[in-house]
Amino acid sequence: TTHSDGAASGHAQQAVIRRRPVPSRRRRDGLIQFARDKTSQNGEDGILEHLFSVILSQESQGPRWCVDVGAWDGVHLSNTNSLLTDKGAENDNTHGWKGVLIEADPE
Repeated sequence: TTHSDGAASGHAQQAVIRRRPVPSRRRRDGLIQFARDKTSQNGEDGILEHLFSVILSQESQGPRWCVDVGAWDGVHLSNTNSLLTDKGAENDNTHGWKGVLIEADPE
């Protein structure tokens, strides 16, 4: 706030901005509790693993496919790397996942 008596004496005071911390609205009881960074940036690979364990049965027939657009090198900050590389319970396949990784940057 400014005071008129300060302006009259030639010294204007600057307004003071007060800020309150904003409370986090992120719930910790949702999918975020399953976040795990194996190769992803923000825990996406752990969340995907949990989601697929809930919606897909072990008896699902045929291969499972994933498409990663903007895959970079397929490992660094990858959301799908753990689906394609982690061994299943029988240690002979990758949980049945196959994938297409797309990266437009030729480097």
